[in-house]
Amino acid sequence: MLTDLNQDQNQAVLDDSLVLVVLAGPGTGKTKTLVAKAQYLLTQQQVSSDQLCLISFTNKACQEISSRITKEYSPLVTTFHALALQILTSSGQEVKIAPPEMINQLASQVINELKTDQSVKDLLLEISYLKNTQTDLENLGLKLFTDSLERLKLMDFDDLLIQSIKVLEDQKLHQYWQQKCQYLFVDEFQDTSILQYQLIKMLRPDHLMVIGDPLQSIYSFRGADGNIFDQLSIDYPQLKQIRLSTHYRSRPEIISTALKLFTNPELLNSVKDQGGEIQIVTTFNQVSESKWTENKILELMGGSDLNNSIQNDQNLNFCDFAVIFRTRKLAQDFMSNFSQSGLPVQLIGELSPFLDPKVIMIISVFKFLVSGDLFELGLLKLTQKNLLRLSLLRSKETTFPLLVEEILEVLKIPKADRSLDLDFVLQTLSQFQDQKNYLQKMLKYYQQINGQEYFDTTVDKIAVMTIHSVKGLEFNTVFIGGFEQGLIPHQRAIENNQLDEEKRLLFVAMTRAKERLFLIKTQKRWGQKTITSTFEELIYDHCQHLIDQEITKILCRQKKRAEKNRQKSLF
Repeated sequence: MLTDLNQDQNQAVLDDSLVLVVLAGPGTGKTKTLVAKAQYLLTQQQVSSDQLCLISFTNKACQEISSRITKEYSPLVTTFHALALQILTSSGQEVKIAPPEMINQLASQVINELKTDQSVKDLLLEISYLKNTQTDLENLGLKLFTDSLERLKLMDFDDLLIQSIKVLEDQKLHQYWQQKCQYLFVDEFQDTSILQYQLIKMLRPDHLMVIGDPLQSIYSFRGADGNIFDQLSIDYPQLKQIRLSTHYRSRPEIISTALKLFTNPELLNSVKDQGGEIQIVTTFNQVSESKWTENKILELMGGSDLNNSIQNDQNLNFCDFAVIFRTRKLAQDFMSNFSQSGLPVQLIGELSPFLDPKVIMIISVFKFLVSGDLFELGLLKLTQKNLLRLSLLRSKETTFPLLVEEILEVLKIPKADRSLDLDFVLQTLSQFQDQKNYLQKMLKYYQQINGQEYFDTTVDKIAVMTIHSVKGLEFNTVFIGGFEQGLIPHQRAIENNQLDEEKRLLFVAMTRAKERLFLIKTQKRWGQKTITSTFEELIYDHCQHLIDQEITKILCRQKKRAEKNRQKSLF
């Protein structure tokens, strides 16, 4: 086991400090080190599975960690929220988590009561931020929302953390969980909020290891504390720190250029040979941005169009490409221009069609049809007649298309109102329609990709996502769109003096690339001239620079059109 590790990784695995900090930059084998240390404790140090707990931030990461641990051992591998839920249920407390549609409905009610023009999404982000940072707890919106949940005897995910910390004040319960978390590992520590950190301290593990990278702290809007490593040093001055410095993912040109965003960063040494490609590409506008990206993908796959690229594949598949944007709006613009190409694409994270409100309604009904639990229907506002219709469907054998049509009728979603997202999801789920118990299979698939930021790793499609959804992913070739001032860095961050986090966001995006990285900027976007990103000067000398040939053609066409209009005006 240890022979497969480099010197830094090996040191981290063997170290027996009571508090250990492992600083692991992108592509340095963070998960490998985490799993190796768990394996070492279980197999060589006779630590029981019941004494070891590993916390990561997503179900996908937990699944990855669990799959690498020898099957005869079963330590607790969990997220913060799942751990909090287990703590609460072990206390005998009944826990009911409000479904997403109910959360949205309650937030909407708060907005109406406050008479504010704040969106539901922004209000929920603000509430979560206040809970996770434990600040401004007297905020009226927070109090109204919390009171609404309490009246319904429901919790949101942040409440799980708050209540679990409270119940751990019980000495007997605390002793039980302290024993189960005697050895506590925390993955992606840079993403930890004050509230989550309070839970760590409350558990009082005998041995604590945290692993992560301060340069990849990008979730302050969710309450993540960018200074969490410094706070740990204050609370545990005796801690030991080990840095992983060998980089396995990107070519040297890519990782060294990405580090230029920061002043005097610790270097990462790539084991790969020179030969990576990193370009800053200038194109005309958002339409030519998507067109250039489409043509480049086809070129790299060996063809001038979709059919030729498939026939002349040069060891690249569509799933080897990712297109990344700072905001959802940019990605949507890109997709509206890109979709006509016919290239296979999947939208990941917050862009996923599975987050369409109508899709969420349909999934809720599917869950009810399988479980019979009325709670799954949340606040769908069904009449008794329609509720009876859905109940009868539970015992009715029918085909998936007919089932969907009846559900849409009950939910009063006419064909004219069916979104492209809804049609896409139903088409995706229909792959299970000929199987026995097809609804259970569909829900299992939904649960699986839900835990993976809606990223289906089994399909050969180009990944399109925002930067906040790329953590933990890597691709042969990455395109970063909208490399312009006001987008990267974002205008709101400029106004709020949050440029450090914007640098970290760009760093995370750049270090997803293994072989090729393209940062694309436009001369015009949304009809307005763009401004060069202030980050460009930090990496300018380390990149190749390309001007899209389409610019000359577009300007020539515009000149001819202007001359034609001028001549017409003479008559």
